[in-house]
Amino acid sequence: MGHGKTFAPTFKQVAAQLEPKARFIKIETDKKQAISAKYNIRSIPTLAIFKNGREIERT
Repeated sequence: MGHGKTFAPTFKQVAAQLEPKARFIKIETDKKQAISAKYNIRSIPTLAIFKNGREIERT
């Protein structure tokens, strides 16, 4: 099982706890390659935090 699939339950739980204060999205990088390139997604999972439209943190 890939890292994205093993992380999915954690992602879902945290999103449920923090929305609407924070917005969570998942990108299927194999299907949305232009978005992956735009945001320089090189590994899965990639977690990026944006504030006012600017990336402020990434892991």
